[in-house]
Amino acid sequence: MDESGDLTEFEQRRLAHVCRTSEYMQLLGVCSHESLVPPQRLKRSLARDGTRTLDHATDSAEAGIVEASRNWMCKSRAVLVSPGLGGAIPTSEDEWHQEAVRRWGDGVPVMGSSIIDWELYVRSRLPTPPPPSSMDIMQERYAYDAWRLLVACTLMTRISSEKLKEETIAQFFVASPTPSALSASLAQGEGEQFQKLKQLLRPLGMVDSRIKTLTELSQCFLSMPAFDCGHQKGFNKIWGCGPFAVDSYLIFCRGQHIAETADSSCQSYLDWWCKWYPTVGCTQQQLPNHTTHLSPPKHEATISHKKRLAKTDVAMIGEPSGKGLHKFFKVANAE
Repeated sequence: MDESGDLTEFEQRRLAHVCRTSEYMQLLGVCSHESLVPPQRLKRSLARDGTRTLDHATDSAEAGIVEASRNWMCKSRAVLVSPGLGGAIPTSEDEWHQEAVRRWGDGVPVMGSSIIDWELYVRSRLPTPPPPSSMDIMQERYAYDAWRLLVACTLMTRISSEKLKEETIAQFFVASPTPSALSASLAQGEGEQFQKLKQLLRPLGMVDSRIKTLTELSQCFLSMPAFDCGHQKGFNKIWGCGPFAVDSYLIFCRGQHIAETADSSCQSYLDWWCKWYPTVGCTQQQLPNHTTHLSPPKHEATISHKKRLAKTDVAMIGEPSGKGLHKFFKVANAE
């Protein structure tokens, strides 16, 4: 039975992200396993006789929707962060280079360029996300790809409208699914694609600044022998990626339980992590033959103000199975 007309706005938004991730996986040529086929509906709150429950209907239904989308995210993320994208792991430099091009486009340097270790090139860009929460934080949605997460952070900074952030980021990745695609658009100067990008970003404001950050980020992502994003100039500092972006990268892509952060959404996740996984510490990815730290050996909290922003009062109900529900899309603090 077609129940599309029965979808709530909340469920439509969750399903939209699931479908966008599925489309990205198709772009990468990931084989469609049955468990990765995007559902037409997410979990609903139904009584045993098939009627909707009345007690805490809204909260329980939305919590169920978040949990269902979270479960699908876990399955898709496991494939996307794995070398070989769920298939055979590359065994030669040529195969590692092919995987880099498959993931990030033909803007990846060619074989015989300055890149010496192609396994390192790929593995340094593959995230090692922390445990997925039931809080529905934006950064968790893009934790499967470091470039996409940092792009999302760039676009959501200083934006309070949840709908605007969500729609703009979604449209951006339709137009520029990879750093190579974005670089190609930017290379046209004032051409048609560049004008479309500016038009897309105009509702966010700070268009020139955001484009400069996106340009620097994409260039660094494609060219660095081992990718990293931090605060050390001349090492891993990327123009425009401030405390919010770096903290999000360290937490959601490097799996680092940093000491403290000024961003409320990141801090809420760290608090959840401490509560439900107190024994899980830093899970940095181990890279082969890599003598240079991907991040500073000791991370200091990146506080953009002298006083930390007040934590959002989040009621965590139940266990990390999804009974807790976090307010959707926290406002990214000014960097």
